[in-house]
This record gives sequence, C-alpha cells and structure tokens, in this order.
Amino acid sequence: MEDHLYCNDLALPIEYKGIKPDDMDDAKWNGLNRKATANVRKWISSKSINHISEEHDCCTVWKMLEETFAKESAQNKVFVIRDLVNLKYRDGEDASVHINVFQGFLNQLSLMNQALILLSSLPNS
Repeated sequence: MEDHLYCNDLALPIEYKGIKPDDMDDAKWNGLNRKATANVRKWISSKSINHISEEHDCCTVWKMLEETFAKESAQNKVFVIRDLVNLKYRDGEDASVHINVFQGFLNQLSLMNQALILLSSLPNS
C-alpha cells in the first residue's frame, strides 16, 4: 500500500508524519492528505474500515492501521513460518514453482519483519 502511495505521489502525509511542509499551501496539503487517505481506504477490507471511516488525516489512518495489523502480524508470522517449514519439494514438481513459493514465503517474512521493526520505532502516543 505504501508503494502505491509513492507511485501516485501521495506519500507526503505519511513521510511528514501528518505535518504540512512549510513550502506547501494549506489547500494543496489538505487535498493531498485527503487523496492519500482515500487511496488507503480503498485497499482496506470492509472488516477493517469501520474504525477508520470517520478519520480524514492520512497519517492518523496509517497509524491506526499499523496498530490494528501489528496485533495480527505476530500470529500471521507464525503461520508463514509454519508453511515455510512444511514446504517440501515433491518429485516431478516443477523446481521453479517450488522456488517461487519458497521465495514468496521469505518475502512475506521479510515484509513482516520490516513492519514490526517500523512499529517498534514509533512512539507509543
């Protein structure tokens, strides 16, 4: 999701932690912040959107989602590790498919670790 914001030039509200840059006028900042918030919302499942639906500040929405998914990520990490450990190559299976599945699990774990490290670097407030 963060990559999507960067690709669409909407990441400033998160980069600047919700604080408007000095060289940007209020109207442009508010429009950018609102667009970024809308883009984040469109990627959120209906079960997760309820607690962010009233919030219009992208940085606040981002923090709320990080807090929500941090709780789930430890459990998800356990499931990915279990799936990785249980992954076995079977005779006759396409080796490239097996390697791609293996790499997919490693990528998931890497992203989870990055998210956990990011969350641990944020203040409690």
